[in-house]
Amino acid sequence: MIIISIQGKIEGKIYCSTCKVKTNHGYILKYEETSNDFPEADFQFADSYYITKCLGCDTVAFFREYGDEDMVYLGEFETDKYVYPEEPVVEVPTVNYKYDIQYFKNAPDTILELYKQVVSCYELRHYLLAAVGLRMIIEGFCNDTSISDGYILDKSGNKKLDQDKKEMRKDNLEGRINGMEEAKLITPINAGILQQIRHLGNATVHELEVPKKSTVKKALNIIEDLIRTVYEYKEIKIND
Repeated sequence: MIIISIQGKIEGKIYCSTCKVKTNHGYILKYEETSNDFPEADFQFADSYYITKCLGCDTVAFFREYGDEDMVYLGEFETDKYVYPEEPVVEVPTVNYKYDIQYFKNAPDTILELYKQVVSCYELRHYLLAAVGLRMIIEGFCNDTSISDGYILDKSGNKKLDQDKKEMRKDNLEGRINGMEEAKLITPINAGILQQIRHLGNATVHELEVPKKSTVKKALNIIEDLIRTVYEYKEIKIND
């Protein structure tokens, strides 16, 4: 019987092909090359090779660890580790985030381009950028329909009045959304929903608040309905 003595211990756990998990290992033999062995080397490195032995099942394997002066991540020094036999790669099932994009014939190119880019951000799970894009689409609606201002509401949902009891108007996005309702382009319910999307975009831009996937999807569906209402339905002819 051959007795294999352990010369030292590997720092951290490494994969064992017999145990099928990462375990503690000792090493039987070690060989190391460093920058000190190569006077011509212009940077610091260490390349270590080990014949290892699992401290659980006694399986003998091979381990290599490499590090150099450039391998500092977030302020900490790290090394590359290689184990033979290698740890099997576990395939993680991919999640399909493909969105059922809608196609519109009569919407302006600017609106369509913004819509496509928001969908792309959604599919890439860039929900923060998608929320900003949704707000931009609403601004695009206002620009295309020449809505420059509109009334604003107080916390009770009533139109704000100035000191002379005259209706207060603003040219910001809040006012312009209500201006679209005044022009009968959208309903008061539509206006209220668009104000929610505006708030979503504001929270994203100013507070870097990342919205949920479900929130962005609902907002996308609402924007699609608005495109149909403003641009598509008016071109439909039942008798054609």
